[in-house]
Amino acid sequence: MDYNKFNIEEKYDNYNNITKVEAEKILLKLDSVIDHDKGYDYYILKGKMLLKLDRMKDAFHALEKAMTFNKTDEVYDLLSFAYYEEEDYEKALYYINLSFGITVDEYIYNHKGKTLERLDRFEEAFEAYYEGLNYALSSYSSYGDVEIFGENLARLGGILKNQYLDNIKKFINLRDYYNLYENYMKLLQVILKEEENDHYHSSSEYVSVKYLELVEEGKYILIDNDYFLEMINIYKILYQIENNSEYEDREYINKIYIDNKVRDFIDAVMERTSLTKDVDIILKVLNEVIGIKNRDYYDYLYHKGFIFMKLKRYDEALEVLSSITSDKKSPYNIKVQSYECIIKKMYEAEDIYKGNYNEYKKSMSDLLRDEIHRIKEDEYLTLDDRCDRIIHNCKRAINLELDNDFWYDYIEVLSLELGEEYEVIVKNQSVYKVIQNYNKAINIYDRLIEVKSDGPHGYYRKGRAIVLVLRLLNSSKTSLKDLVGVHNLDCFSYSEVIYNLNKAISLKSDNGKYFNLLARTHFEIGEYEKSMGYIEQALTLAPNDLYMNLNKVCIYIRRYKYTEAVDYLFKMSYKDMNRGTVRKTFLSRKEILSFLMGIFNLYTRQDKIYYIIAYYFYAIVDFQYDKALTFINNAIEMSDDERYYLLKAKIYFKDGKFKEALKCAEEAIVIDDHYDEAFLIKEKCNEKLTDN
Repeated sequence: MDYNKFNIEEKYDNYNNITKVEAEKILLKLDSVIDHDKGYDYYILKGKMLLKLDRMKDAFHALEKAMTFNKTDEVYDLLSFAYYEEEDYEKALYYINLSFGITVDEYIYNHKGKTLERLDRFEEAFEAYYEGLNYALSSYSSYGDVEIFGENLARLGGILKNQYLDNIKKFINLRDYYNLYENYMKLLQVILKEEENDHYHSSSEYVSVKYLELVEEGKYILIDNDYFLEMINIYKILYQIENNSEYEDREYINKIYIDNKVRDFIDAVMERTSLTKDVDIILKVLNEVIGIKNRDYYDYLYHKGFIFMKLKRYDEALEVLSSITSDKKSPYNIKVQSYECIIKKMYEAEDIYKGNYNEYKKSMSDLLRDEIHRIKEDEYLTLDDRCDRIIHNCKRAINLELDNDFWYDYIEVLSLELGEEYEVIVKNQSVYKVIQNYNKAINIYDRLIEVKSDGPHGYYRKGRAIVLVLRLLNSSKTSLKDLVGVHNLDCFSYSEVIYNLNKAISLKSDNGKYFNLLARTHFEIGEYEKSMGYIEQALTLAPNDLYMNLNKVCIYIRRYKYTEAVDYLFKMSYKDMNRGTVRKTFLSRKEILSFLMGIFNLYTRQDKIYYIIAYYFYAIVDFQYDKALTFINNAIEMSDDERYYLLKAKIYFKDGKFKEALKCAEEAIVIDDHYDEAFLIKEKCNEKLTDN
């Protein structure tokens, strides 16, 4: 690269393109000019020719004479060049600076840089080349012309970086924070200007400096001497360097790295300061980092508002924190922190600030509800994550007493929903995983009980989940391999189940499900009398619940009261049963059928058994027409009972055979002409037949 391009003398064609012989001839002609015509043009031309012939003393005289007529950039340029050639660099600099006062171009930037280099004033020379490069860019010079300045910038930048590097190491050892900071800034300014123009040179002289490590090495010397604002200036330049870095340099310097260092710096400042003594400097530091607007912008803004609140400067605090809560871009967690700070401190403040207290509480309540809705809809979150976040937000609302009537009910609804999700058994799921999920459900119910100890649902659902865990643990289908690791789970005892169910009943004694589950718990541990007592209470609340009634039958069977079991089933058959909220029987329904088959030959009224089995296939299990019809026909063959004909009518009716159902209903009426249920089904049959 020709570093001598843009030499100042090349700026003027009538100097640059003249030979020495031609210069001699021009001087001879100039000698013939009369004194009256000798003005600026005469002396400036004469000065150029004398410079060409290296007659420096005469050249100075001619140029200085020209300057008496007109002080132009041309005469200043030529005088600067002349003194440069004579190695009087101070005067050369003096005249080139005068030229800057008139006009600028690539030539005088380059000449000034060269002159400053000769004076070993490298920092100023670097700035001259930097300004020259920017001028060349702004005037749309060719890439080759721009590269001249880029090369000079890289070359001189290398000299300066080595110089600053040595200084920084020296001042770190001396713990000289004043000069250390100054050299940090100088080094980073050079690096920044190089990065801005990195693509305008191809110099092999480029000096690479591990400047991030250098800053880390000496930063605590600055911080320990309260150079807080100065450290922020350093980080600001680092952000600028990062912004101008090439893509491949981002592995070394990137915004995340600087953001983290700024956060560490703020922590260090807080450790070294006190709100009682240093509030002004703390606020100045925060204002500076807020102005950077980095990743943690809202966090620093919140911190500023929090400090104002601590200082009871409420108007300023509300202005800062409200700017966060009203900003759509502010992160959710910072918004919540801001609301919390406002609500807590406004409660403590004077009455004049309590007017908006409820408004802020309502706004925060709405924010939490919206976030919970978003979490529920987020399909990318695991159930564990959704659960933790939802419950955390609910408890936050309750702790701040945002709207207790709403939030106590809402956390209950959400907890029951989440617990139910954990209790859903997925196909091919291992026993261990099922138990683990039940345990998570139990933990949710515990958290609900902690918040809402007067709510029965948490106790009931906890008791139910524990029962299901114990049932799995005691199942013959559960292998030892399935139970590996179960010892790490909170698997409770039946006494724990009974405690929770009794607690639920004490809070709400009108729910048959609670008594049914308590009856089942005692049933499973062999306490059949207690089980019978609780199922009777359940049936008092839900007398027509099919499964609860069947559970009473199950207790009879386990107590070997077979006659009572059969009689109860028989009574059930002509009750108007419904499938309520209970979905399980104490014994499987197949076991009930096996019981009926087993006592068939032992029971004196076999027609009754046939009838009950027909009822079993009609109502207890999913409707099976053929089996129900077969067994009811067997019963009718053995006994002419109006109830048997009525059940047969119901079987036909359920299968859509209305003529046959009508005929059976009439048979029942023949036997008992006051049989209201038979008349009712007869009426329904006639309606169906009329419609058809």
